[in-house]
Amino acid sequence: MNNHMAVQRPGCGSTLVSLLSKLLPHRYGDKVELTGAGGGPIQHQRIDAPAKETREEWLARRQLASDQPADRRLAH
Repeated sequence: MNNHMAVQRPGCGSTLVSLLSKLLPHRYGDKVELTGAGGGPIQHQRIDAPAKETREEWLARRQLASDQPADRRLAH
């Protein structure tokens, strides 16, 4: 083994691990642990979206807005 190979040999392992972490992340990638407060499990909370406005509700709201005087509509 010549001197050039002896110098480069120690760096090969980190290059191989880096390459493997990109190619096979599930096996060689960084290990990430997700925990909640105090190291416990993560707490999930369901957030419901607001109810969709029906066409009839929209028309009624629009009709109400058009019945108001123009200066009152601008105040909102």
